Amino acid sequence: GTLHAVRLLDKGYQGLDVDIILMNATVTFPANGSAFSLSDADADAVFNKVKFYSADYEDQTLNYLAIKENLGKTLWPVSGSDDCYVALVYRGTAAKTFGASDLEITFEVY
Repeated sequence: GTLHAVRLLDKGYQGLDVDIILMNATVTFPANGSAFSLSDADADAVFNKVKFYSADYEDQTLNYLAIKENLGKTLWPVSGSDDCYVALVYRGTAAKTFGASDLEITFEVY
């Protein structure tokens, strides 16, 4: 399939720079709050990413909404399935805390 669009709803009203990393295998991530890094073997599983910057968000008064469209990114699912793994990486420097339902990510796939 092809990833057409990604919608990011920030109910925590923080509007942060984040990367949505798309992978075709499980990987080992650093501890929460640590700098993001992947081993060479884990990096092989990454097949694409979508970047969101603070300027991409629209202020909805109680939340921020950002939509990236017309992406045309090919999805490389897990072998023998249509599954992909997703990770969200915060690219800022200040410590941030999110509640379990603060970020909602929606994918449009063709």
